[in-house]
Amino acid sequence: MLGVAAWVKRDTGHGTRDAGTVVDARIVLGGVASYPQEVPEAGAVLKGQPLTDETIAAAAEAAFKPSKPMDNTDSN
Repeated sequence: MLGVAAWVKRDTGHGTRDAGTVVDARIVLGGVASYPQEVPEAGAVLKGQPLTDETIAAAAEAAFKPSKPMDNTDSN
């Protein structure tokens, strides 16, 4: 079992060039250690970028690398 939490703060400047740009982001994985693990590299991929399919895919790729679930979870 793997859990993923994402928190994204976007620029709300109405009508400005930066409106919609990601100001801050945190991606946290659950089930990969004994406590939730933040993946700073995944959040960093989003910062300063518009939230598009491409940037979301890049963040997912960064989060995939450390996302090896613990093998002691019984899901039967």
